[in-house]
Amino acid sequence: MDTSASPGFEDVLSEAERLELEFPHWRIWRSRGGRTLVATRTVDDDIEPTVMADSPDELRNKLRHPGKRVGRLLSAEQMAAIVAVLSR
Repeated sequence: MDTSASPGFEDVLSEAERLELEFPHWRIWRSRGGRTLVATRTVDDDIEPTVMADSPDELRNKLRHPGKRVGRLLSAEQMAAIVAVLSR
């Protein structure tokens, strides 16, 4: 891979690897344009699945306190609990 077009690119890669070690349930990579760091959640839970930042420090801060996942469909168990409450 030619990194000569992006000064410091290897430093960013090593920082991304360090972030992945620090936050093991995230896959961290650079956007196609190389300006944005993207973290994608590797487990299916209630934490937001994607976090973006402009610097490693900003991403680290966001990953320490990620938001909740939104827009997720209810599971069969959750639907059954809602139906049970509403049928009382």
